[in-house]
Amino acid sequence: MQTLLIEQTEKTPQITFHCGVLRITGKSITQDAGRFYFPVIKKLSDWIDKKEIKKIIIQLKFVNLPSFRELEKIIKIFEISSLGKIDYYYGKNDIIWKAKGEQLKSDFPIVELIEAD
Repeated sequence: MQTLLIEQTEKTPQITFHCGVLRITGKSITQDAGRFYFPVIKKLSDWIDKKEIKKIIIQLKFVNLPSFRELEKIIKIFEISSLGKIDYYYGKNDIIWKAKGEQLKSDFPIVELIEAD
């Protein structure tokens, strides 16, 4: 099974793929989100083809619009595969991130909203 590790920077999240779980954590505020997420989307397609992915976990604190659009692409590709679910974490007092999660859930029923401590 493949693995992936992209280290977090000031503007980009940490992204890992291990044991069938793609995890995106930190913040994603890069203006060049398409370029940043392109290799992840490409690998996601490979993992789907090989049925190696079971779950996506999104635990972001800050996201700009270009990054949010790339997350929507990732979710859409994974939803079409019907291979698993997406856990979307939001902070207890973070009404903006919760609202974004509710928007995603309304567009993609595969998204599960989880309140983090």
